[in-house]
Amino acid sequence: MWQQLKRQLRREWECRLIRRFHAHLAAARFDAAFEIAEALLDFGPSAEGYEFLTCPIDPSQTGLRDGELRELLERLEAVGTSRYPAWREHLRASLLQRLPRTGKVDFGAAMIDVPERYGWMRFLHGHFVRDHKLAYREAIADFDATFRAAPGFWKAAACKAECVLCLGEEQEAFRTFDECIARVRRLGLSGDLAAAIAWRGELRLWVGHYQAALRDFEEAGTGGWLATLGPKGSTLLALGWRGAAHLMLGQTEQALIDLDRVLRRTPDDAEALAWRGEAHARLARWDAALADFDRSARKTAQPVWPLVGRALVKARMGDADGLLSDYDLLPARVTTFFERTMSIDVARDAERATAVLESMRAAARGIRRSDLYMYPLWMTSTSSTSPSPFERLGFGTHDGS
Repeated sequence: MWQQLKRQLRREWECRLIRRFHAHLAAARFDAAFEIAEALLDFGPSAEGYEFLTCPIDPSQTGLRDGELRELLERLEAVGTSRYPAWREHLRASLLQRLPRTGKVDFGAAMIDVPERYGWMRFLHGHFVRDHKLAYREAIADFDATFRAAPGFWKAAACKAECVLCLGEEQEAFRTFDECIARVRRLGLSGDLAAAIAWRGELRLWVGHYQAALRDFEEAGTGGWLATLGPKGSTLLALGWRGAAHLMLGQTEQALIDLDRVLRRTPDDAEALAWRGEAHARLARWDAALADFDRSARKTAQPVWPLVGRALVKARMGDADGLLSDYDLLPARVTTFFERTMSIDVARDAERATAVLESMRAAARGIRRSDLYMYPLWMTSTSSTSPSPFERLGFGTHDGS
């Protein structure tokens, strides 16, 4: 009881400091905001506190729109100097990553060569090099540094596990995640435990361990977690993943119950839309499937799985021109790889294109996210002696070289 009360008081104290930080930030009083952040760091933030610090301008917390964030970046750069250079560079990097057209700027050494006290700032850099450079080992070094500086920030270990999995080291990835969950239990982070277990379930879904993934989602849901959903967050994501696991296990109606529930709350969830489109397609509800795939494709920056799903529905409907049109919209590196792997020259042939698309979906297993960093999980050769798809097609190695 006493520990629970202490955690509640700590959270209230952190929330007050974070509100003060946001007030100073909105007024462009940068050093005043950084002093508040230093006070939070002095006390030793909770896992939630570190999550705030890693991305202090998250629009879901600040309410700032892109135009306001861009203005904030201009004012920060106009100031030029600060009594807290590490914080200034961290805020600048956060803004660059968040804003359209500037999000792919390399943050460089300033985000790596930070004092040990600020090692957790490398969390942002880890995401950048993973997502945009496919430099998984460099990202792992960043996430390790984050975890050393902020042992309670379990999400750094979870992100590391994703990178290890992308390197093809499945057993090590799940060992890392199991240790992460055990640490969350030891620290008594009851509010984070369900999210951590559900995240592990997501990775299990990716690699085709559907029954184990479903067990994780059910364990995370004990005590009514999935029954009392908020408007957004990991609970809704997990409910969508549970629907995906049901679908991959052949339980289409149960999958639709979960996916419908998610999409009533977050109708623009591109991943859930792609999964529901497949569920409708399994029941030959072609119009409903096409509608979901259309929406998913519009909500995905560089869509893969919404296009695959839509093209396969068009194939079932006998729309060869529509099928080939969607096929042509897919990334050339992807279609080239699968055509070569299968020794197929599609050459505007609808049946061959359908075969390639079905092979892609089978390789994807439980992945319906189009993120580039996840390509190595499904663009793989069936031969263990073959080079990786990135090497084979001339895109460098998995480590971003």
